[in-house]
Amino acid sequence: MWIDYQGLKDEICKLTVKKKPITFLEILGKTDREVLVSKYLAFLLDEKNTSRKLIKEILESTTGDGEVDFIDLLDVGVFESVKTEDAISQDSRLDIIIKYSTFWIVIENKIWASESKQNQTIAYEKKLKSQNKENLPIKFIYLKPDFNKSKPSNKHFVELTYGKLADILQSVSYEEVQDKECFVYLQDFIKHSKEYFMKDNQTIVDEQALEFYFAHKKEIDYIVDTYKKQSIIVRDRLMDELKEAYPAFNVHVAASYMQIYKDAWPNDAKTGIHFQLNPTNTNFDSLLKNRVLKIRYAVHNEQSTKERYPEVVHRSLYTIEYMFDNNENIQKSIHSIVEEVGRIICKFEKEIDDVISSK
Repeated sequence: MWIDYQGLKDEICKLTVKKKPITFLEILGKTDREVLVSKYLAFLLDEKNTSRKLIKEILESTTGDGEVDFIDLLDVGVFESVKTEDAISQDSRLDIIIKYSTFWIVIENKIWASESKQNQTIAYEKKLKSQNKENLPIKFIYLKPDFNKSKPSNKHFVELTYGKLADILQSVSYEEVQDKECFVYLQDFIKHSKEYFMKDNQTIVDEQALEFYFAHKKEIDYIVDTYKKQSIIVRDRLMDELKEAYPAFNVHVAASYMQIYKDAWPNDAKTGIHFQLNPTNTNFDSLLKNRVLKIRYAVHNEQSTKERYPEVVHRSLYTIEYMFDNNENIQKSIHSIVEEVGRIICKFEKEIDDVISSK
């Protein structure tokens, strides 16, 4: 298949590629999962972790008509608990509930959704009455991203946007945080809110990138498929050269590791005694890289063999960097890896053989 690589490259360069900030929830791939976001926020609203100032400013920002003075109640109240997904009936769970000795705070967290059932927030207030034995005042908050235009059906729920919440979180200094270790989580949540919950027009997909893909689907799919096939060829070439150089040894490869061992070495289910290679920033099916690739060398003595042959020390040896970005460097790297395995065999083979034979 003929491809105008230069033309394709020129068009790719026109694409706007925005680097998204790295946050805890982004790493987990859970950027807008309401339950996890609520748990994270609840952790920060626990005044044992951060500061009562957060609660005070949230209350000040959500003052509702005709309600009691929650600031006064906070000043004389004692913090009791904060819970998420708190069941108030068989089919109803509060996203966040914070309890003080003088009042409660209920936060309904809506990211993409609106109320899941008709009059959901009205039902919450009614169902809470049976639990509120002391008839304490309850502050109801409807938390949502700036782009979510939904409204609570219950007029007692006061809206709070993530934009305003981020401002409140931002106002707390390192010195004010109760547990200083939690300050980094506070900053992380602010960063996450700004990226994912504070845009007026939150987009679901990158339309520019999709338009480019559909316009060049055949070429892109061909390039990706070629990369995958060539990566396997390079992996198999490395295996073949290792087998040829050290015929007394078996070579077994999986995605994240390569093992080299002799028939006489106990290595049932690949969990015994062997030399092991681990690419630390990729896997053996994707060796082709345009940057440095790191491989860690080790002697492994795993599970049952560790007890039977304690003299064989399970250890990492060292990490070496290689380049797999063009034909010349690929061949050099394969040659270097084969030589390095030879040095490890020279150093440890007899030692391992002697231990096994002595048993």
